Amino acid sequence: MSVQTKYYAIKDVHTLIFDGAISLTTLHKLVRNGDIPSSQFLKRRLIPSWWVEEQIAKLKGVQNEVH
Repeated sequence: MSVQTKYYAIKDVHTLIFDGAISLTTLHKLVRNGDIPSSQFLKRRLIPSWWVEEQIAKLKGVQNEVH
C-alpha cells in the first residue's frame, strides 16, 4: 500500500514545477501573497498536491503543443 503525498514543501515545488525558472525567494513570495495556495503547519508552508498536479498537467499540455 502506497501513501500519496497530500502536500509538498516549497523547495520540492520549486524543483518539480519551476526548475530554476524563478528563484526560491520569488516562490516564497507567491505563496505568502496567496498567489499559490498553501497551508501552514507549525512554521512551514505546504502546497497542496492538487495544485502541484494541476500545474504539472498544464506544463505537459504546453510541451505537447510545442512538439
